Amino acid sequence: MPVSKAARILYLSLLIVTVLCIAFCIFVTVWANAGEEGWITKSAAMVFVWIASSPLILGSVIWTVALFSIRNSESRKLNYRK
Repeated sequence: MPVSKAARILYLSLLIVTVLCIAFCIFVTVWANAGEEGWITKSAAMVFVWIASSPLILGSVIWTVALFSIRNSESRKLNYRK
């Protein structure tokens, strides 16, 4: 988790919004594949939703990987000093 309170709130907010976006993307994908009428429009909506959500998904993944790598490097330094 981030150290400062503001960063922690921002990080948790980003994760919550990302999970909601992924759930919505899965819903739209199932909806687009289930219908037969207007399948071109539904497929276009599905692609648009995934493209619009991709920055949030990538931002969450990158921030989480960065936090874990920082924590691992700090723990290695502490173990090395002992």
